[in-house]
Amino acid sequence: MAVFTYGPPGFSLDILLKGVQNWESSDSRDKIYALLRLANNIELYNLKLKADYSMSTLDIYEYLLAAWSRYKRLGEFEIHNFARLLQDILQLSSLDERVQNALEAEVVLSRGRSIK
Repeated sequence: MAVFTYGPPGFSLDILLKGVQNWESSDSRDKIYALLRLANNIELYNLKLKADYSMSTLDIYEYLLAAWSRYKRLGEFEIHNFARLLQDILQLSSLDERVQNALEAEVVLSRGRSIK
């Protein structure tokens, strides 16, 4: 008798991102988009993540931070860690106002999720 186990193909995006954190790239968006073929198909479907070079690194940061935190229902500590990872990969300053605003918005939303 055959035993089938369900396991979506690919690796979790957060694990892949940690792996490319120190890669060199002339365009930091390449670090994100290079992982799409390796990433978990279900996560990609739920995140609706596709390579789109019309998006700036800040746009990608805002989008991924929001999509991943909501998809994974991250808590405040996890959101901060994921945000730092994205900032490092995308070479963004944590002092940038848009970076700070995106992070704060996700933290506020996570507080609402944890109350329910």
